[in-house]
Amino acid sequence: LLVGFLSVGFGLGGLLLIAFHDLTGARWSSAFGCIREGMAATLPWAALAMAVILVAGLSSYPWSRTGALTEETAWFERWWLEPGFFTARLVAYLAIWAVFAAAMVRASRRATALGGPTRAGARLSAAFLVVFSLTFWLASSDWIMSLQPDWYSTAFGVYNFSGVLLAAQAAVTLLTVALRAAGPLKNAVGRDQLHDLGTLLLSFSCFWMYIWFCQYMLIWYTNMPEETSHYASRVRGLWAPLFYANIVINWAIPFAVLLPRAAKQNAGTLVKISLLLLAGRWLDVYLMILPSINADASL
Repeated sequence: LLVGFLSVGFGLGGLLLIAFHDLTGARWSSAFGCIREGMAATLPWAALAMAVILVAGLSSYPWSRTGALTEETAWFERWWLEPGFFTARLVAYLAIWAVFAAAMVRASRRATALGGPTRAGARLSAAFLVVFSLTFWLASSDWIMSLQPDWYSTAFGVYNFSGVLLAAQAAVTLLTVALRAAGPLKNAVGRDQLHDLGTLLLSFSCFWMYIWFCQYMLIWYTNMPEETSHYASRVRGLWAPLFYANIVINWAIPFAVLLPRAAKQNAGTLVKISLLLLAGRWLDVYLMILPSINADASL
């Protein structure tokens, strides 16, 4: 589930960056559009793998066991987590994303050949963002949050969106610097483009931290047992060091390092921070899944 969710996230991240590029009419990032397209093109295969993982592992979800959802469980939760409906939804999410991936990659390559974003590509990107905002919110709740069915957060979908966006930007930055050093993008990516990539990394890292704090602060402030259970199992015992390391890796270090202008224009610095953020995304998803399966499990 961890690997599948990360893989689907990178594909969706590529689509998000294509959509932002098309809708803003950006030209500075056209040189490495092939990287975004390559990430997005992996989505159909990642979606297929994720479908197999979820269907095969359906019994791992506590609500799928006989008698887990009783008459005392809210009627909506019993209806929403019915295994057949759960499976139908996951197939629908993945199929919709795969169709958008194929269409948007073709449109992006066509726009590259024409020298810039097209209206058709912009309309397709706008439609994707609307569909994505709903389907990814629901998919995150279905696949990850329902591992702990007695817990809920209205910010969970947005929180996962911020993580997907940050990891995708880190991957694009890492591959751009690598292709620049290897030769293909040597003349297309200069210090200005590196600075922009570094600025986006810093911005998306701060956005992730903002959503992390919003979710945590609201749950801490209201102090309702059905909400605090999620964090209670993560701030104690063996999980606690990883819980706090998550903040340090995904925000504190990138924020401190990328503030100076010179750091954003340094290829070596961008590589190190991108690798750190990719490791941070893995840790973030790890902390969403493993403690929910067994709060007392060893690392």
